[in-house]
Amino acid sequence: MNWDAVGAIGEVLGASVVIVTLGYLAVQTRQIRKSGQHTATLAVTEAHSRWRSALYNNRDLADLLIKANLGEALTDAQKLQLHYLHFELFIACVVGHYTQETDTPRAEVALLASILSANPSVLAAWNEQRVIFYALDPVLVDAVNSRMNVEN
Repeated sequence: MNWDAVGAIGEVLGASVVIVTLGYLAVQTRQIRKSGQHTATLAVTEAHSRWRSALYNNRDLADLLIKANLGEALTDAQKLQLHYLHFELFIACVVGHYTQETDTPRAEVALLASILSANPSVLAAWNEQRVIFYALDPVLVDAVNSRMNVEN
């Protein structure tokens, strides 16, 4: 066997190793991406759970939301507390939508629209704060506004 044949065999083997390595890296990258998506979904689910938990574990906060929904007067401290409760919900929805694989809003729009429909005070807060969230995720804001028949 001459050296040219040995060199050719070495090149073929080297190219094969590169192809196998690239395939392995592609599989690993895909698994890491999926793991990251699952982690993000879990984090968003926990954020929504914290928002609901704040209401059912804290009667005063639940009463405050009911009072606001009825249009009753609130103290400045209550307004601030309610503002941050709403803000947490909106942030969780923006993050939830942002971490989805496509730009088509799905669960976050339905969730937020149902909460807005059932809570006039949350809808009022949405109308006040949506400009902030539009800068973060215009697709979500437009979809929610469209579903709620709110003008942009």
